[in-house]
Amino acid sequence: MYNQQAFEAFVRAKGDVFPFNQLKKTRSSFRTRWVLLKSPSPTGIIYRPTKLFALPASCIRNDLLQEGIIAGNYLPLPPDYCDVLDCMEWWGRGVDPKWEQSILGMFEYYLANPEIFSIAGRKELFYDCITLHIETKYSYIDGLNKTQEMEYWPVYFGYLYESTTDYFELATASIRYADNRLWVLHHYHNTANSGGATPDEVHSD
Repeated sequence: MYNQQAFEAFVRAKGDVFPFNQLKKTRSSFRTRWVLLKSPSPTGIIYRPTKLFALPASCIRNDLLQEGIIAGNYLPLPPDYCDVLDCMEWWGRGVDPKWEQSILGMFEYYLANPEIFSIAGRKELFYDCITLHIETKYSYIDGLNKTQEMEYWPVYFGYLYESTTDYFELATASIRYADNRLWVLHHYHNTANSGGATPDEVHSD
């Protein structure tokens, strides 16, 4: 049961451990905008995968939220993770629902491996999230071109991040970039046999 003593004991035990060390907190509670939780696997349904859910913390009464965090039922997300979900909730889910689920799965993995991912910064996190969708868009092109495009992609993202650190702006610009590269490859494929230019020499307006 949640109480002041239970919260203080939890902070002493895990307050310096990721993700709790990245959360704002008061004397009696952690502050987060989103929490991650799993749906229980239904009895008798063997092949149904466990689905991850993200809930706005504002939808949960504070004492129940803190109790769930302390009990390990809710995984609180750090601010940069919340920035991603704020955007995915109102925009990214409409682009591709599987993208959002992939991000939630990645978040769960990152939170379960703090020794590896606690040092990842905002840039690395946003890159990983957006790359999940870029890889999906590039999954329909042949192996060699895909390898080349995935080599170009981080270079472009690094350039883009110098102009904005907003997740929505990064994601939308990245999708436009990928769509343009796909157009270039398609155009080159249709003109290659006529002695046309290479993909890197073809440009769309």
